[in-house]
Amino acid sequence: MTPDSLIKFNAPVRVYTLGRFLIEVEAEPLRFETKAKRKPIDLLKALIALGGQSVATELLSESLWPDSDGDRAQNALATTLNRLRNLIGHKGLTLQDGRLTLEIGHCWVDALQCNALLKQASQAWEDDDNQLAWNTLEQAMGLYDGPFLEGEFDPPEILSAREKLHGSMLRHMGKAGDIFQKAGNWAGAIDLYRRGLEIDDLAEEFYQFLMRCFLEQGRLAEGIAVYQRCKETLKRRMDIDLSPATDDIHQSLLDAQIERPSTPEAEPQPQPEATGASTPSPPHQEAPSKAKGERRTATVAFFDLHGYTAMNERLDPEEVEGIMSRIKEGAVKIVEGQGGIVNQFVGDEVLALFGIPTTHEDDPHRASRAALELIGLVANLSKELEDQIGFPLNIHGAINTGLIVTHLRDDRDGRYGITGNTVNIAAGLAALAKPGEILIAPETNRLITPFFRTEALEPQTLKGITEPLAPFRLVGETPVHTRFEAAEQRGLTPFTGREQELAQLQGCLERAMAGRGQFVTVVGDAGVGKSRLLHEFRREVDNKRITLLQGHCQAIGTHTPYVPFLEILRSGLSVREEDMATEKLERLIIAVRAIDPSLERYLPQFLHLLSIPSAEHALPGHLQGEELRRTIQLAISALTTMSAEKNPLVIFLEDWHWVDDPSHAVLKNLLGVMAHTPLLVVLTHRPEFGADWGNLGH
Repeated sequence: MTPDSLIKFNAPVRVYTLGRFLIEVEAEPLRFETKAKRKPIDLLKALIALGGQSVATELLSESLWPDSDGDRAQNALATTLNRLRNLIGHKGLTLQDGRLTLEIGHCWVDALQCNALLKQASQAWEDDDNQLAWNTLEQAMGLYDGPFLEGEFDPPEILSAREKLHGSMLRHMGKAGDIFQKAGNWAGAIDLYRRGLEIDDLAEEFYQFLMRCFLEQGRLAEGIAVYQRCKETLKRRMDIDLSPATDDIHQSLLDAQIERPSTPEAEPQPQPEATGASTPSPPHQEAPSKAKGERRTATVAFFDLHGYTAMNERLDPEEVEGIMSRIKEGAVKIVEGQGGIVNQFVGDEVLALFGIPTTHEDDPHRASRAALELIGLVANLSKELEDQIGFPLNIHGAINTGLIVTHLRDDRDGRYGITGNTVNIAAGLAALAKPGEILIAPETNRLITPFFRTEALEPQTLKGITEPLAPFRLVGETPVHTRFEAAEQRGLTPFTGREQELAQLQGCLERAMAGRGQFVTVVGDAGVGKSRLLHEFRREVDNKRITLLQGHCQAIGTHTPYVPFLEILRSGLSVREEDMATEKLERLIIAVRAIDPSLERYLPQFLHLLSIPSAEHALPGHLQGEELRRTIQLAISALTTMSAEKNPLVIFLEDWHWVDDPSHAVLKNLLGVMAHTPLLVVLTHRPEFGADWGNLGH
C-alpha cells in the first residue's frame, strides 16, 4: 500500500485536530457553539484519542461520565451518540457488539491519518525501504500542524494521545535525521532537526542532534549558538538546567575551537539529496572504525594495584597469577556491571572506559561507582590473604571525563586505542594517587556532584599538562540518586504551569479512593518536570489515610530483575537492609500476616525476592523458569491489592523506560486485577519508551 492510498480525499466529513479543532461536512465548517452539541463533540474527541476504531462503549462512557454509575453512563452515551450521528452523518459511526467504530471512509481525521502514516514509516524502516519511509514521514509532517487537540479540555485519554503522537513524530524525525547523517547528508539532517524544534522547542535532544551535526562539519560557532538557544529556552520556559549530555557536546565544541583557533569555519557544502539507494538504514550504535579515529566524550578510569611488586618478591609466580586472576575477573565483572568495558590489563594496571562503545547519560557516575566497588573487592581479598602475603593490598587510581579520539585496534594492545588530553590527565592523576585513593578530575567532579561525596585537594602539576589542576578525592556515594533529589537539595523553584495535570492526578486519586483502581502514565523528556509533578502531588496526599510506596528503575539495573518492586517490598513490609537475616525474616512474616493470612502461601516468593534465607519457607524445587516468574507476578499482585483493601494505596513507579522485563510483566499482571481496588499506580517514562498496556478502562 502506498502512502497516498491511506488518505480518503472524498470522505464527506473531515476532522482537524492537530493544532486546531475543526469539523467540515461536505467542505463546510460545522458550527457547534451550543451546549447541546458540546457533549457529542467531546465524544468524538474521546473516540479519536482512544484510537478511532473499535472502542468499547464502556470505556467511552467511563471517560465522559466518570462520576455516573454504569447504567446511567451507558444511557447518556446512547443519547450523545445519536446527537453526534446527526452532526456528522449516520454512516460515520458503527456500533456493534458493544464497540463503537469511526468509519474512516466516511470520516477522515488528521490525527488518525498521521498515526497511520507513522506506523507505515516504521514498517518501511524495518523492511529497509528508506525511500518509502521518508516519503511517508514527509506526509505525516505535512499533516502535523501542532499538538493533538491543543488547548482543549484535557481528560487523560486526550493527554495520552497527544503525548504519544507528539513523541512518535519526534522519534521518527530523529531516526530520519540519523539516516541522513549516516549517508553524509548533513544539510538534510540539519533541516530536519530544525523542523523538529519548530514542533517542540523544548526537545533538548534535537538541540543535541544539531550541535553534533555542526561539530562534525566544523561549524563550531553555529553549534555553540544552538547551545545558547537551548540553555536560554529551557531556563526561560521551564526553569530547568541542561542535561550533562548537552553540556558535554558544548564542551566538545569549545575544545574543538581551542584546537583550531586560527582555522576559519568551513563553509557548508552542498549535500546530495536523500534517496532510497544512497541512504542506509540506521544501524545500532557502532564501535569506532579501525581506519579512522572517532571523537567521543567518554570517561576514562585508571586503576593500579598497590602491593603488586612486593607480592612478586614474596610469593611464587603461580600464586601471584592466581591472585591477579581473581582481581582481574572481579574488575571485569564490576566494570561491565556498570556498563563500561575493561579496555586493557598491563601488569597491575587496569584501564576502563565508560561511554565506549555505548554512551550512557551517567557514565561518570558509573565509573565512580565501579571505582568504589573495586576498592571494596581488593580490600576484602586483602583481608582473606593477609596471612599468606603479609601486607595489605589496595587500589589507587583516577577518573577523568572529556573528549577523546578512539579507534579499534589489535586486542593485544587493548580493544580501543585512545588519545587526547582527557587520557593524559587521568593517567597523571593516577600516578599521584595514594594507596586506597581515587582522584577525580574537576570536570568529572562537576558531573557526579551531588551524587557522590568528594574532597577538594590542592592544585597539582601533572606531567605534560601546562596548567596546574585541582583534583578531588572520591569518598563515597551520597543518598541522592536522582536529578530531582539534587534539585531538592539546592532548593526548588516555585511550582507553576502544571496545575491542570495536578488536578487530573487528584481526580484519579478520588476515583481510586472510591474503589475504582486507576493507572496513570506521566510521559515527558528528561528534565521536563515529571518528578516535580509527582513531588507536588505527594505533598497534597493525606498520608494518614493513604499509604505511599515508591519504586525506581535505574539505567544500571535493567539486567537485575524486579528492581522497582524490591524497593516497594522492602518499604511496604518494613524490611530494612541493615537488619540481620533473622530480623528481616521475622519482620516480613509479621507484616505479611497482618495484611492477610492468605498471603502466607506466597512467603517463599517474597523471601526469595528479598534474598532472606528460611528453611521453613524455602522455595519449592519445582518452581523454576517461567513457572517461578508467574508465581512471583501473582504474589506481588496479591500483596498489593490486599494491602490497598486494608488501606488505600498509591504506588509511584519512576523512570519506567529503564524497566527490566520481569518488572514490566509484574505491572501488566497487576493492571489486570486492580480495576475494583482502592489503588492508584502512577508511572513515569520518557517518550521513546513504547508500551502496549492493552485496552484498559481504568
